[in-house]
Amino acid sequence: LREQLSRSGDTIFRVEEVAGTGAERFVPVSVLAALRREGLERLAALRASRVPEHRILPEDPAARYPGVRLTEADNVTNRLAEAFYRDHGVTEIEPPLELARETTGRCVMRTAYCLRRELGECLKRNPRLAGELWLERDRFRYRLEFDCARCEMCLIDEKESICRSC
Repeated sequence: LREQLSRSGDTIFRVEEVAGTGAERFVPVSVLAALRREGLERLAALRASRVPEHRILPEDPAARYPGVRLTEADNVTNRLAEAFYRDHGVTEIEPPLELARETTGRCVMRTAYCLRRELGECLKRNPRLAGELWLERDRFRYRLEFDCARCEMCLIDEKESICRSC
């Protein structure tokens, strides 16, 4: 009886305890299985009928954003986001890189993944590779800029085509 009623099958439920009386009588396993399935189906139906109440809190117009200026890195890409930030005290919003016509000379990616560190050439630990490092892919070229104090690397878009026919 306990073994049969302890199973919950492919349901979201887990049976933690089985307590029963009248175990001195024989009950076919098929009847126990049917009772168990029916009980789990009723539990699932009851759970589905009791949808928790979700309340959306009113927006507090007095809530101020911590700063008054957002940079391209804050990635404000649509008018609704811009309106939200302006409603909360932001006065300057730079357009994000995704909307910029030109990215030459700008940091297009900042990351804590440092190629110098991965190559064993960290500038803090006597590197053998001095000077600038570059990443090139297809016809694109990026200069790597390192901020060792913050242990970050930045890819600067150089827009110099390395393909002579491009």
